Amino acid sequence: MRDLFKGFFVVFFVFVSSEILQAQLSKNHYIPPIASNGRSGNNAYPQSQFIYISTPSAIDVNYTVIPVGSSPASYITGVVSKSAYAEISVGSGDTNFAIQLGNGDVEAAAVLNDKGYVINADRPVYVSVRLRAGGAQAGALVSKGSAGLGKSFRSGSFDSQAPQSDNYLNFISVMATSDNTSVTFDQIERTVDLINYAEPAGAGTFSINETLDAFETYVLAVFPADTAANEDGLIGVLIESDKDIVVNTGSANGSFWNGSGRDYGIDQIVGKEKVGTEYAFVKGGGDDGWENVLLVATEDNTEIRVNGSSAVHSTIDASDPNNRYVILEGNEYDATHETLFVSASEKVFAYQGIGSGANEANQSMFFVPPLSCQSVGSVDNIPNIEFIGAATYTGFVTIITNSTATVTFSDQDNTDVDIESGSFSGGVTLVGGTRTVQGTTSVGETYKAYVLSGLNGDVSVTSTGELYCAYYNQSGVATSGGFYSGFISKPEVVLDRPDVSGEFCLPNVELTVSSAALDKYDSWSWWFNGGSGFVDLAQDNNPFTPSNAGYYKVIAYANCAGVTSTYESDLIPVSICPPDFDGDGINDNIDLDIDNDGIYNDVESWGDGLFDLSDISAPHFTLTGVSTPISGIFTVSTTANAPNTVATAANGSIVSSIIAGSSESNKIEFLFPINDANFEVIHDPSVAHNIIDYEEFRITALPSSKTFTLLNTDNQILIDTDFDDNFESGITSFTANEIRFKFNPSPSGATPFSFHGEHLNGMSITHINDNVSSDSQISLEVSLSHWPKDSDIDLSYNSYDLDSDADSCFDTSEAGFLDTDLDGILGLSPVTVNTLGVVTSEGVAYTTPIDGDSNSIYDFQEAGNNVNITTTPATQTICLGDSATYEAITDTPEANYKWQIYNGTEWIDINDNSIYSSTSSSVLTVTPSDYSLDGAQYRVSTWKPTHQCKTFSFPPAGLVMLPERTITISPTSIDLSETDSPTTFSIVLDAQPGSNVFLDISNPDVTEAVISPTAIEFSTTNWNVPQQITVSPQQDFIIDGDQSLSPEITVNVSSTINCYQYTDMRSVSVTIIDTDVAGFEILPADNLTDENGDQGSFTVRLLTIPSGIVELALSSSDLTE
Repeated sequence: MRDLFKGFFVVFFVFVSSEILQAQLSKNHYIPPIASNGRSGNNAYPQSQFIYISTPSAIDVNYTVIPVGSSPASYITGVVSKSAYAEISVGSGDTNFAIQLGNGDVEAAAVLNDKGYVINADRPVYVSVRLRAGGAQAGALVSKGSAGLGKSFRSGSFDSQAPQSDNYLNFISVMATSDNTSVTFDQIERTVDLINYAEPAGAGTFSINETLDAFETYVLAVFPADTAANEDGLIGVLIESDKDIVVNTGSANGSFWNGSGRDYGIDQIVGKEKVGTEYAFVKGGGDDGWENVLLVATEDNTEIRVNGSSAVHSTIDASDPNNRYVILEGNEYDATHETLFVSASEKVFAYQGIGSGANEANQSMFFVPPLSCQSVGSVDNIPNIEFIGAATYTGFVTIITNSTATVTFSDQDNTDVDIESGSFSGGVTLVGGTRTVQGTTSVGETYKAYVLSGLNGDVSVTSTGELYCAYYNQSGVATSGGFYSGFISKPEVVLDRPDVSGEFCLPNVELTVSSAALDKYDSWSWWFNGGSGFVDLAQDNNPFTPSNAGYYKVIAYANCAGVTSTYESDLIPVSICPPDFDGDGINDNIDLDIDNDGIYNDVESWGDGLFDLSDISAPHFTLTGVSTPISGIFTVSTTANAPNTVATAANGSIVSSIIAGSSESNKIEFLFPINDANFEVIHDPSVAHNIIDYEEFRITALPSSKTFTLLNTDNQILIDTDFDDNFESGITSFTANEIRFKFNPSPSGATPFSFHGEHLNGMSITHINDNVSSDSQISLEVSLSHWPKDSDIDLSYNSYDLDSDADSCFDTSEAGFLDTDLDGILGLSPVTVNTLGVVTSEGVAYTTPIDGDSNSIYDFQEAGNNVNITTTPATQTICLGDSATYEAITDTPEANYKWQIYNGTEWIDINDNSIYSSTSSSVLTVTPSDYSLDGAQYRVSTWKPTHQCKTFSFPPAGLVMLPERTITISPTSIDLSETDSPTTFSIVLDAQPGSNVFLDISNPDVTEAVISPTAIEFSTTNWNVPQQITVSPQQDFIIDGDQSLSPEITVNVSSTINCYQYTDMRSVSVTIIDTDVAGFEILPADNLTDENGDQGSFTVRLLTIPSGIVELALSSSDLTE
C-alpha cells in the first residue's frame, strides 16, 4: 500500500517558503482518520465532511488531495489563493476521514491502508477538516502540517463522566509517514476495554507495538459506556515511534460534563518536543462544567500552578495511569477576565474544552500551543468561518497576545480593523472587551486575550507580538473549532525554476525565502555540501542562485528570552542539468544522436562495451568495435558484509543479495579516474524481481557534478524524487546525481527501465534491505555505451563533432545523408526529434554510413579531399525548342556528378526525364518544353567515390530563353474582284534575327489569284524593311461565286538557322469576288449585203463558260428582205 499513491511528491516545488512559526501553514499535511461511534441510530454518526484549504498567497497555489489507498484517478487537485479557498466534500458516513465503529469494528486495532488523506501544495497552505454528525453534532480539526510530525505524543479526549452507551467514543489515530515505522502505544491500563483488541489480563498497564508503512494508519478506540476505565482510559496514553508519525485524538462523541449533552472533541496534536510548560487560555461561552482545560504530563512530579500563583495547584505523574492528567474546571478561570494562565514544572500536553451557551451539548475540544516568544506572525486566513458545508454557524475567534501588542483582524465586513477600536461592521462583537491574563511567564511576559463573535467569511488576524489564534463556530447544540497558529516548526525550503519549461537543475535553479518569514529570524544563511560536509556560505541573498551541485539548506537563528534557537530546513538537493549539446531539448544522457547529424552515437564511437566482471580484481571490457579487451583504466569494488553478497559475472551482470534482518546495505562502485565513461544500467530482463517491503536501491553518478537519467516508460519502478523516503509513482523520466528507487508492484507495462549517464568518471549502486523477515535480491546489468572516439584527435569526441575527420566536410554529408542547408545537421534546420533525440523531421538517415573505398572505415571518420572544378558550367541562351548544354570539368576523372536546380528556396536534385538528360554526368542537356524554365539556375555537385563531401559549381549557370519570334503581315485580309488590278500585302520581321530568315508564301489557287513572289529573304540588316507580296486576281469566266484563299507564310526551317525557325505559320485571308454572269454578246457584224445574194455575217460569243450546251434561236424581223 505504501507506494500506491506517492506520485504526488515531487523533488522540487515552484516556490520557496520558510515558516518558523506559522506551523499550521505547510506544504505537506497528513490527516489520519478519526473514529466515531457508529452504532445505528446514534447522533455521533458522521455526516457531511469537508476539507478546507486556504493560503495567504496572493498568487495561485496548486494542491493535491490524496485519499490514502486510492489510485491517482481519485486524487483531488485544484488551486487556491488568498482570495479563493477550497471547500472539498469528502463524503458522509464511513469515509477516508471518518471510521464508524460499533458494527463489526474490524477497523479498530488494525493496520489500515485505505484511510486518511495526504495533502500537498506547492506553497504553504492551511488545512482543516470540518464535519457534522447526527444532525446535532459538529467537529473540526486543524492540520498542524510539518509541525505535526513527531515521535512522542500524549493523547487527550473528553473524560466522558456520564457516557451514553450508543454514541460516546474516545480514540487515538496514528499515521506513519515513512515505511517500516515502529509505533508503540504504552501505559494503557489493562482494565481498559479496547475495541477489537484482546487486552492482557491482570492489573497494571500494557503496550501495543505495530509496524506501519508510509501513510498506513492504526486506530485505538474505546466505548466509554462499556466500562468505567474506558471513560478516560485513553487520556495520556504514550505514543512513541522511531520515525515521524502524525496523531489525531479526541472523542466522537464525548463530554467534559456529567450531564447527557455531548459533542465532538477532536484535533491533531504535535509531538513532545513542541509542547511547553506555560500556557494561556481564554474562556469560551460555555459553563464552568465543560469550559475545562486538560493537562497531560510528560514527566513524573510535574507541578501545576495557575494564574500566577506560587502555590502548587496539583501534581501529575506521566507514569501513573491514575494521575497522569489533571482537568482544570471552568471556575479556575479568572472570574473577571475569564482567562487562565498555567505554569508547569515540566512539559505538558494541553487540551481546551470550549463551549457556547448554557447547553452542555455545545462543546468542542482542541489542542493548545504553548506560550513562546517565537510564536509571532499572523493567521491568513481561516476560510468561511461560519460554515460547515452549507450549514450556517456563528463564527468566533479567540486571540491571545502580548499585553503591549496591537491586534488587527479582517473578515468579509471588516478590513485590518484594530480589535480594540470597537468600530466593527457586519455584526462583529468583541465579547468581554480586552481580557487580562493573570500571570507572568518565566521570562517576564504578560498577555491579554480577546474573543470575537459574529465573524463571517474568510478571517485573518495579525499581531505585532506573539499570536495564539483559535476559531470555533456554533449552531444550536453543535460546536467545532481549532487553533490556527502557535506551533513551531522548522523552515520549509524548496526550489524555484526561473524557466518554468525547463528542468529543476542548474543553471535553472533559484532558491527563495519569503520576506515575511525572514522577519522572524535574527539571522540566517545558506549552507552547502558539495561532498565534503556542510559549509556556511555566509550568504543571505534572497533569492539565492546556487552555482554548484550538491545539497543546500537554510540555517536560521532566533533569539528568544536570551536563548538562541536554531532552525534548519530540510536538505534541498541541486543537480547540474546534463548538457544538451545539440539544443534539441533531449539531454545528452539519453540523446541517441548528440549532434543531430543523422548518425547514432554508437556508430560514431568505438562501440558499446561489455564488462567482464568475473574477476573484479582484474576487470575488463570489450568494445564492439575493438577486438582486444581493455583493462587497467578502471577499477570495480564491492562492499557487502557476510552473509550478504555481491556476485558479478562475465556479461556485466551484478546480483546483490541481503538477508533478512541485517539492516545493511551492499555497494558496488566503478571508477574511471582519467577516462569518460558512458554507463547504461538495466534490470536483468531474464530475472523477475521479487518485491519485498523495506528494500531500496540507489544509483549515483560520479563525480557529484554528473547525473544519471532514468527512463521508466512503463512505471516499472517508484522514485524518491525529493529524498524524503517517499517513493512516487508515474515518474517516467528523472535526472539527478543520485536516483533512489523501489520496484513498483503495479507497473503499467513490461518495458524495462534503464539508467543512462554520459561522461562519468564512475558510478555506484547501493542496495538496502531493512526487512526483518525477507531476503532482498536484485539483478542488474551494467554496460558501457558508445565508448568515445576522437577520429581527428581534436579533443572533441565524434558524437559531439560535426566534422569528425577535420576535412572540412560535415559528417552528415560524408555519411551520405541529406544536409539541405549545409550546417552539418541532418536535413533543414531547425529539426524535430523524438524523445530520444533522433531526428524525425527529415529524410532517410540512421542507416549504415558510406564507406566508399570499402576499407572498413566510414568516410566521415577518414579525411579526404574535395573534387576541384576547373571549368564551371556557363549560362546558356536558347530558343524554345533548342537544347541547352552545360558542362563541368574537374580534376578527378572518377568523380561522381549530380546536377541540381534552384527552386527559389533550396537546391534540389534533378533526374533524367523528357526535359533533362545526363543528370548524373559532367554534361547536362536541358530541352525545355515551354518557357517555364526561362531564368532557371543550375549547378553541379561533384564528389569522389571515397569522399562524400560535395563540391558545388559556382556561380550558378543560368538558362536564358529568348522570346518567341514573330512576323507582322499587313494587311491580313484582302478583298478583290476578278477584274480588279493586282494589290499587295507586306511582311516584316518583329525582331532582328541572328542570321537570314527565309519565308515561303504559298499560292493556293492560281486560277483565282496569283501570289508573287512565293519566297522572300530577310537579312540581319533589312529585317525591319517590309517586303511586298503581290496578289493578282484572275478572271476565270466561270460563275463559281466568291472564292476565299489563304496564302500561308511559313519559315523555311531548312534554311533558317535561328529562333525564327520556331515561328508559327501565318496566313492572309484573300477573297476573290466573282464578276462572271450568264449571257452572250454579238461582236460587231458585217451587215453589208445586197439583194443580189451577197452574204453578211456576225459573231455570237458566250460571256462565261457554260456548264452544258447552250442553244440560241435566231429570228428575222423582215423575211421579205
